[in-house]
Amino acid sequence: MSIRRIMIVDDHDIFREGLSALLKMKKIALEVDEAKNGLEFLEKIDQNLPDLALVDIAMPVMDGLTAVQKAREKYPELKIIALSMHGETLYYHKMIEAGAQGFLLKSSGKNELVSAIDAVIHNKKFFSNELLQNVISQIEDDKCNKCKSDLFTERELEVLNWLCQGLSALEIAEKMNLSKKTIEGYRTRLFSKTGTKTSVALVVCALKNKLVSI
Repeated sequence: MSIRRIMIVDDHDIFREGLSALLKMKKIALEVDEAKNGLEFLEKIDQNLPDLALVDIAMPVMDGLTAVQKAREKYPELKIIALSMHGETLYYHKMIEAGAQGFLLKSSGKNELVSAIDAVIHNKKFFSNELLQNVISQIEDDKCNKCKSDLFTERELEVLNWLCQGLSALEIAEKMNLSKKTIEGYRTRLFSKTGTKTSVALVVCALKNKLVSI
């Protein structure tokens, strides 16, 4: 695997430099660029768009969540893996909705990093094992309304199906030729009808009620 260009976005110099050296040593990328915050990231991708960006969530000047939202709105083809010190599902929900295709903990090993990059660059999703365990734990506690498919409109079920496949609101909007705001409206109605509050809980509810099959 050799990617043309990867950008590392993190406010810690040692982390950026170490990760950059690893990517070059493993010959994962021909070029590795760096940015120390979200604002610098946005400025640099306007000049030279990378194939994939590894973006930290917590940064000064502009955080990763805001930067990813802005970057994906302008460059929907840009692939992004979120980086975090934490495995809480709250970060997962926000970054996936912002448009990240992967979520990697900074404590992850080299093999998991390579697997994440390989998956995302080939249009697949990737999430750290620790995060998945946390999501599974949350799923066990999630409750939802009992509901049948006739409670939903055809459009709502279509949006639900895409959500269950891990797509963000922006990605669904592109597939359905609708605005992101319209998709967010459908998602809000789905939350209301199912009695759920998060995308993960909504997916679990859909599977429990056999509204979709994935």
